[in-house]
Amino acid sequence: MVSALNRFIAKQKSPEIRFTNLFAYFSGWPVCKLFGLFMLIAGPVCLLLTPPFQVADESNHFMRAIQISQNQPIAITRTPNEKGAFVPDTVIPFVAVFSPMMFAPEKKLTPHMLTALQSAR
Repeated sequence: MVSALNRFIAKQKSPEIRFTNLFAYFSGWPVCKLFGLFMLIAGPVCLLLTPPFQVADESNHFMRAIQISQNQPIAITRTPNEKGAFVPDTVIPFVAVFSPMMFAPEKKLTPHMLTALQSAR
Protein backbone atom coordinates (compact mmCIF):
# COMPACT_ATOMS: atom_id res chain seq x y z
CA MET A 1 0.00 0.00 0.00
CA VAL A 2 2.80 2.44 0.85
CA SER A 3 4.60 1.89 -2.45
CA ALA A 4 1.35 2.44 -4.37
CA LEU A 5 0.83 5.70 -2.47
CA ASN A 6 4.41 6.79 -3.18
CA ARG A 7 3.97 6.09 -6.90
CA PHE A 8 0.69 8.01 -6.89
CA ILE A 9 2.31 11.05 -5.23
CA ALA A 10 5.41 10.90 -7.46
CA LYS A 11 3.26 11.19 -10.59
CA GLN A 12 1.92 14.58 -9.50
CA LYS A 13 3.53 17.73 -10.88
CA SER A 14 3.53 20.44 -8.18
CA PRO A 15 3.33 20.27 -4.37
CA GLU A 16 -0.14 21.86 -4.42
CA ILE A 17 -1.43 19.22 -6.84
CA ARG A 18 0.26 16.50 -4.80
CA PHE A 19 -1.48 17.67 -1.62
CA THR A 20 -4.88 17.98 -3.32
CA ASN A 21 -4.53 14.60 -4.98
CA LEU A 22 -3.47 13.05 -1.69
CA PHE A 23 -6.94 13.89 -0.38
CA ALA A 24 -8.40 12.38 -3.54
CA TYR A 25 -6.39 9.20 -2.95
CA PHE A 26 -7.82 8.78 0.55
CA SER A 27 -11.35 9.96 -0.32
CA GLY A 28 -12.53 6.43 -1.14
CA TRP A 29 -11.33 4.99 2.17
CA PRO A 30 -13.84 4.20 4.92
CA VAL A 31 -13.66 6.46 7.96
CA CYS A 32 -12.59 3.59 10.21
CA LYS A 33 -9.48 2.96 8.08
CA LEU A 34 -8.60 6.66 8.02
CA PHE A 35 -8.98 6.83 11.79
CA GLY A 36 -6.84 3.71 12.18
CA LEU A 37 -4.12 5.18 9.98
CA PHE A 38 -4.24 8.46 11.91
CA MET A 39 -4.00 6.67 15.28
CA LEU A 40 -1.07 4.55 14.10
CA ILE A 41 0.79 7.79 13.54
CA ALA A 42 -0.57 10.00 16.33
CA GLY A 43 -0.60 7.36 19.10
CA PRO A 44 3.16 6.72 19.30
CA VAL A 45 3.84 10.46 18.96
CA CYS A 46 1.64 11.17 22.01
CA LEU A 47 3.33 8.38 23.95
CA LEU A 48 6.75 9.84 23.25
CA LEU A 49 5.74 13.43 24.02
CA THR A 50 4.06 12.59 27.35
CA PRO A 51 6.24 10.23 29.38
CA PRO A 52 4.68 8.09 32.12
CA PHE A 53 3.45 9.94 35.23
CA GLN A 54 4.42 13.33 33.79
CA VAL A 55 0.87 14.66 34.19
CA ALA A 56 0.02 15.74 37.73
CA ASP A 57 -2.80 13.30 38.50
CA GLU A 58 -1.49 10.38 36.48
CA SER A 59 -0.71 8.34 39.59
CA ASN A 60 -4.37 8.54 40.63
CA HIS A 61 -5.49 7.32 37.20
CA PHE A 62 -2.94 4.50 37.36
CA MET A 63 -4.12 3.34 40.78
CA ARG A 64 -7.76 3.58 39.70
CA ALA A 65 -7.00 1.43 36.65
CA ILE A 66 -5.44 -1.15 38.96
CA GLN A 67 -8.53 -1.10 41.17
CA ILE A 68 -10.82 -1.65 38.21
CA SER A 69 -8.60 -4.43 36.87
CA GLN A 70 -8.93 -6.17 40.25
CA ASN A 71 -12.73 -6.13 40.00
CA GLN A 72 -13.26 -3.10 42.29
CA PRO A 73 -15.26 -0.85 39.93
CA ILE A 74 -17.02 1.08 42.71
CA ALA A 75 -15.03 3.21 45.14
CA ILE A 76 -15.44 2.73 48.89
CA THR A 77 -16.70 5.79 50.77
CA ARG A 78 -14.89 6.14 54.09
CA THR A 79 -15.87 9.72 54.90
CA PRO A 80 -17.79 12.29 52.82
CA ASN A 81 -14.48 13.68 51.55
CA GLU A 82 -12.56 10.41 51.28
CA LYS A 83 -13.28 7.76 48.67
CA GLY A 84 -11.16 5.03 47.16
CA ALA A 85 -10.34 1.37 47.17
CA PHE A 86 -7.49 -0.89 48.16
CA VAL A 87 -4.45 -1.43 45.93
CA PRO A 88 -1.62 -3.93 46.34
CA ASP A 89 1.25 -2.92 48.62
CA THR A 90 3.69 -2.81 45.70
CA VAL A 91 1.78 -0.07 43.86
CA ILE A 92 2.55 2.73 46.32
CA PRO A 93 6.38 2.43 46.07
CA PHE A 94 6.04 2.13 42.30
CA VAL A 95 4.10 5.40 42.11
CA ALA A 96 6.42 7.08 44.63
CA VAL A 97 9.36 6.65 42.23
CA PHE A 98 7.63 9.06 39.85
CA SER A 99 6.55 11.59 42.49
CA PRO A 100 9.37 14.10 41.70
CA MET A 101 7.88 14.48 38.20
CA MET A 102 4.42 15.55 39.43
CA PHE A 103 3.68 19.24 38.91
CA ALA A 104 7.17 19.67 37.43
CA PRO A 105 7.12 19.40 33.63
CA GLU A 106 10.80 20.30 33.46
CA LYS A 107 11.72 17.06 35.30
CA LYS A 108 11.96 13.97 33.15
CA LEU A 109 12.42 10.25 33.64
CA THR A 110 16.00 9.49 34.72
CA PRO A 111 18.07 6.29 34.78
CA HIS A 112 18.02 6.51 38.59
CA MET A 113 14.20 6.27 38.52
CA LEU A 114 14.39 3.22 36.28
CA THR A 115 16.74 1.45 38.69
CA ALA A 116 14.47 2.43 41.59
CA LEU A 117 11.58 0.75 39.75
CA GLN A 118 13.48 -2.54 39.87
CA SER A 119 13.64 -2.37 43.66
CA ALA A 120 9.97 -1.32 43.93
CA ARG A 121 8.75 -4.73 42.81
